[in-house]
Amino acid sequence: MSMSTATRNTQKIAVVDLTDLRSNDPVVRRRLGEEVARACSEVGFFYIVNHGIPEVQMARMFELAEEFFRLPQQQKLELSMANNNAYRGYLPMKTTGGDPAMKGLLLESFHVWQSGSPGDGQDAAVVQNPWPVSMPSMQEEVLDYCARVSDLARGLLRVAALGIGLPEDTFLRYFDDPLSLLRLIHYPPQEPSEAEGRFGTRPHTDNCAFTILAQDETGGLEILGEGGEWLGVPPLEGSYVINLGEVMKIWTGGMFMATPHRVINRSGRERFSIPFFMNPTRDAVIRPILERAASGKAEPVFHTTVGIEEGLTSEEILMRLYRRIWPSRAGQLVS
Repeated sequence: MSMSTATRNTQKIAVVDLTDLRSNDPVVRRRLGEEVARACSEVGFFYIVNHGIPEVQMARMFELAEEFFRLPQQQKLELSMANNNAYRGYLPMKTTGGDPAMKGLLLESFHVWQSGSPGDGQDAAVVQNPWPVSMPSMQEEVLDYCARVSDLARGLLRVAALGIGLPEDTFLRYFDDPLSLLRLIHYPPQEPSEAEGRFGTRPHTDNCAFTILAQDETGGLEILGEGGEWLGVPPLEGSYVINLGEVMKIWTGGMFMATPHRVINRSGRERFSIPFFMNPTRDAVIRPILERAASGKAEPVFHTTVGIEEGLTSEEILMRLYRRIWPSRAGQLVS
């Protein structure tokens, strides 16, 4: 099936009202899907409002993030992802992975996998998410949030398919047991000398299908415009930011864009963000569903870029990236 792509326009990031996501009327759902698909093909980034996640629950996640990152450093290091082979747990500031060319970033983060994760031997019982003993409610609250956001992501996958004339389950059938990751992220204020050339998050594209991002009021997220300029994605109260990853780019033959983005925290304040990455089942082979959909315009290549015709599994895509950027016990055992 072939489709044409819209002209990329990063000057305006759409705000999509998801009230109709809960409608049973197929006409209403298709109309919403067309709006989502337009945002996916024109920019690859959009806001969602009336998404169904209670604001009190979103706020609670930021409270948990702040509480976690204020724990003594030794308590956080006891949860280090360097202690396991499944990229779970705490990532300290400026940590590097297996690629010495990749500088450590000006952030610290805590990684929670909803069930299985890449590198865990396909058995979620092999490696469990580590949790701070001093925050006894954190596990239940975070996993409940993950379940809610995962349901939201499934709804987006359904209407996105409808929006380009495909059956609702076209993308969703690849998510029977998704490799879904939640990250709690803390960005300290960057000194003026660090504001350029050193990043909170370096320019990249995401490797997932959808990222559902909650960001605080600080700002600092930027996307790459057509002319090479970086454009801010300012916080919008009560919203999520949705961005498309490499998987959706591949499935749609390039019609949906994996838009490059970065974070530089110039605010002088701490910044917290909570992205949820919806990745397909580990053995799902990611190949185009729509053929020759893109305009043929060259896109910049990043360390995260995945070629449309590579035919990698979801796990292979993630492991290729994670080995480069994050530490793991398995990585320390490989020459």
